[in-house]
Amino acid sequence: MKRIGIYALLLLLLGFTPQCLWAGTTGKISGTVKDVQGNPLPGANIVIEGTRQGAVSDADGTYFIINILPGRYKITASLIGYTNQTQTEVGIAADYTTPLNFVLLETSMALEELT
Repeated sequence: MKRIGIYALLLLLLGFTPQCLWAGTTGKISGTVKDVQGNPLPGANIVIEGTRQGAVSDADGTYFIINILPGRYKITASLIGYTNQTQTEVGIAADYTTPLNFVLLETSMALEELT
């Protein structure tokens, strides 16, 4: 009978343990990279300025970056043949996924003649 009481007490104490002990300490960014027509852009680079964190969009143009410390960041998406797009003051909160989508404009590239 004493064992049941001890187990019940432990279970009760475990239930009152502060939930913040299990909360995350980093955030996540998730989104898509598309062109003006809405077509996905695979292979686009998404970089968090001032850090070594980034991602490359997949075949559907989607990407995600995990383990980002909370704060405000400048994030740039780039792809050859398209203009870079930068979004500033992107807020990252702990234990939260921030949605961030990019639309890149096509650009023309002039190459010099090789002889």
